[in-house]
Amino acid sequence: MPKQYRFRLIFVICEDNKIVEPYEMVNMYKRRDYAESVCKAKQEFDIAESTKQYRVNDRRVSQRQVHGFYLVNESLFDEILKKHSK
Repeated sequence: MPKQYRFRLIFVICEDNKIVEPYEMVNMYKRRDYAESVCKAKQEFDIAESTKQYRVNDRRVSQRQVHGFYLVNESLFDEILKKHSK
């Protein structure tokens, strides 16, 4: 009997279209609406912090967006998808 694989859709808040930079940790969310509300709160906090007097005025505020990804089992990746990845 062939192996059964499950695909799981997760949502990640990406900073400047980068998933793990500058940290080695990623928060994943099950629901897009919840991830977008967290993203909006983080973006508003960044804007508020950049407008304070003790901050450098030319500091660029990073853009945050929510992106959806499918989690794939590692053995499935090795079987099928590895030859199609970079």
